[in-house]
Amino acid sequence: MPVLTNEIVRVPTGEPWDSGRAVADVLLNAGFETYAAGGCVRDLLLGRSVNDIDLATAAHPDQVEQIFAAHGWHTTAVGKAFGVVIVVAPSGANIEVATFRTDGAYIDGRRPTSVIYSTAREDVERRDFTINALLLDLRSGAVIDHVEGRADLLAGVVRAVGDAAARLREDRLRVLRGVRFAARFGFTIEPATWTALVATELSGLSGERLMQELAKALAGPGRSLWLDLVRQSGHLAGLCAPLAEIDAAMLTTLGRQLDRLADGDPLAVRLALWLSPLAQVVAKRWLTQQPLPAAVVRTVQWLLEHGRSLVDLQARPLAARRRLWRHVDGRWLGRLLVLVYDDPIQGEAVRTLMAELNHDLATTWVSLVKADDLLALGLPPGPRLGAVLRDTEDADLEGRFTDRAAALTYARLRIAAAEKL
Repeated sequence: MPVLTNEIVRVPTGEPWDSGRAVADVLLNAGFETYAAGGCVRDLLLGRSVNDIDLATAAHPDQVEQIFAAHGWHTTAVGKAFGVVIVVAPSGANIEVATFRTDGAYIDGRRPTSVIYSTAREDVERRDFTINALLLDLRSGAVIDHVEGRADLLAGVVRAVGDAAARLREDRLRVLRGVRFAARFGFTIEPATWTALVATELSGLSGERLMQELAKALAGPGRSLWLDLVRQSGHLAGLCAPLAEIDAAMLTTLGRQLDRLADGDPLAVRLALWLSPLAQVVAKRWLTQQPLPAAVVRTVQWLLEHGRSLVDLQARPLAARRRLWRHVDGRWLGRLLVLVYDDPIQGEAVRTLMAELNHDLATTWVSLVKADDLLALGLPPGPRLGAVLRDTEDADLEGRFTDRAAALTYARLRIAAAEKL
């Protein structure tokens, strides 16, 4: 099997490459074989942007710490038991440095019971997929390929390294990672890898890891393909059991909607769209069982509560809708409506609501009547005051008056009407 692809690539300048090269140079100058590894090499060869650089080295973790301490660089032993040290480059960038290793037995479907420091070749042979197992010499630009990953990149294939069933059993999250890579790059999944992927259960994976993988899939390209592959593999139930119970046509529609997501859409919008085909009580039950920040859960619940029915939203009084638009998450409610309903049938209604929302977001509304004004008019504190204030604010939001005098006159009439009840 070839070691070098006989391919020399130009290693880019600028970040994050400069920081990765700076860390690698320190290790190389200390006499330790060191390469860029994994996703950064894959994405460079695919012509995609690279956001971070990971290094693989012959230096052991203690040696990495000692070498960089001598240079006055800060390190953090985030995964020292598995040979991983974070080095803070002079630029401030965090560069992950992992020692070449082979893994001991996997008994929990997540991590090895032990690691043995080894060679570069042995290190890549324990990685998940061939396209993620390429090395790059940052000085010469030579691509180093022990697993024929370059051929798979050129052919557009996701293939497990070595024995596919063994690779996926070692860490069951690789099942979802393989599907995500195929969808992200528009690649096919090699038959033996697909067979192993279908056969490998997701049971035992923590909610945190599943949610992290779901968030990555919802944030990346190829979401409709990803959803279809997850469904075909039989693993949708392991990711979100309620969605596995809806029909294929609804999932196809959901896939098209997911493809409308944009880079700026926050996780709450992505999750609200993900759960939008489900009954609200079912969506809420699933959502509250997930390891998510409380603020994200609250926002998703609010979006689902108010964005589930375009007809109901249109039927609300203007003041009620304007309260929604002016809510802290009002613009995300509008975004969810566009994602779900902007189609040839309902598109005009959505555009009308969006014009209303955009107008309200572009203006600052301050109520012309305050609670203190109602107290000054003789209305005592209590439920009646709250009701009159709300009624007056609604009239204000609906544009029934434009100055404070008219608003106070309206409030007096509402107070008089309340006193007659």
